[in-house]
Amino acid sequence: MAKRNVLHISKLENLKKWLVQDGWNILPSSNNPYEVLRVVKDGKQNPLIIYSGKSEEHLSFADRDMPVIGAFLRDEKKSQKNMMYRYIMCGMFTGLDGEMYEIEIPSPLSYKSKEDAMRDERFGYRFAFVDVPLIVIYENENYQVKNENGKKILLQWIEGDIVGTYTYEEFRKAGGEVRMLKPEMKGYGFIDAETDFLDTNKSFRDIFPNMQTQKLYYIDNEAYYIRQDTIEE
Repeated sequence: MAKRNVLHISKLENLKKWLVQDGWNILPSSNNPYEVLRVVKDGKQNPLIIYSGKSEEHLSFADRDMPVIGAFLRDEKKSQKNMMYRYIMCGMFTGLDGEMYEIEIPSPLSYKSKEDAMRDERFGYRFAFVDVPLIVIYENENYQVKNENGKKILLQWIEGDIVGTYTYEEFRKAGGEVRMLKPEMKGYGFIDAETDFLDTNKSFRDIFPNMQTQKLYYIDNEAYYIRQDTIEE
């Protein structure tokens, strides 16, 4: 007999990875047009074969392979339970050392869904000096100026609460990244993020020597992505 309503078709690629990690070897499929996966393992008498069929949603397999598929599904469910999502802001800034940098700053918050992680797109990010150089993360940016006698006066830069800060060590531990623009690319109108930056081990103190207290240093928010984090039990 075959199991036909257990393994969703969307899980096929994850199943392949799991089986390889479990010691199975993937073989070429047979001439059967419904066969989508054939694997073997030392010590196992029969191959494990996965078929497509009449169902548009599920794959089928032999009853004897239910213990293997069941173990995969349990691990898959456990992995999904431990998966969290974090908003990563990708930006640019110029340090007090005169160099330009690309930075990826993880939100200090994590969520159980990508949709919830998108809440943090409203956050703003600045460098500041509070005993040590820090990244300050705050709820909202609300840049307001007024003209007075021909001069622009800054009324407000940020609003809302500070939701977190990172020292350089905390930033790295959270998975933050900084890369420095290649010196020969300074002054170019077009910069390629893939090729024009170098990895750097410079700390915030190296990048911002002689920072002033009570001053915020600008980080240009240019892009974002949502990162998946696995939470260890």
